[in-house]
Amino acid sequence: MKKILHLVAIVLFLLLSISACSSSNKTFTQSPPNEEITQIIPGESESYPVSTAVRDGQSTSYPATGDDTSDDNGESTQATSEPLVIPDANPDSAVVHGQIYSYTTNEVLPNVMVYLAEKVLLEPGPNYTISFQEKSSPHAQTNERGEFLIVDVAPDEYIPIMVTPFGIFPLANEETDEIELVVETNQTYDLDTTFVNWP
Repeated sequence: MKKILHLVAIVLFLLLSISACSSSNKTFTQSPPNEEITQIIPGESESYPVSTAVRDGQSTSYPATGDDTSDDNGESTQATSEPLVIPDANPDSAVVHGQIYSYTTNEVLPNVMVYLAEKVLLEPGPNYTISFQEKSSPHAQTNERGEFLIVDVAPDEYIPIMVTPFGIFPLANEETDEIELVVETNQTYDLDTTFVNWP
C-alpha cells in the first residue's frame, strides 16, 4: 500500500510540474520605451553634459578645453570670452572667484560647474564630509577661460568642488593641497589659479 501511495504522489508531482511548465510558455512582448523630450530655453542654464560642437566627424573629449581650440583652417585660436568683472561684496555676503586648470593637461576647463560645498565636520576627530545641493548651493559655470565667479555667498566653511557627470573633484592649489575656504561677510576671495585632477 505504501508503494502505491508513493507512486501516486510521484505521478501527481510530475503532472503538476508538467502543467506548470506548459502554462508558463506565454509570449511576452516588450512595450516601446517612453521617450523623454527635453526643451532647452535660450538664456536658461544648461545642465550636463555640455554640448560641444564637433565638425567634420572629429571626436572631442569632455569638456573641450579652452586653450586647445582651432578655427576652420586648423589654426590655434584663443578663448573669446572677456575677463571677469569682479563686483564688490555685499555687506551680508561674499564673492568667490578663480580659474580652473587640469593637472593632467595643464589647460583651462571651460563650461564646467563649480560649487562651494559645505564642510560638515564628523565627530569624533578632525575628519569631515561635504554637502551641496544642485540648485541652492553657491555655484557658477566657468567661462571659456576657465574662470568662475560666485556671488552672494553666505558665511560658512566651504570646500570648492568641480561637479561633472563623471564625479566630484575638489579644487586644489599647485601643491595639490585641497582648498578649504572660510567665508566671512563683505569679503572677496580670489582663489586665483586652481587645479583639478581631471580629465
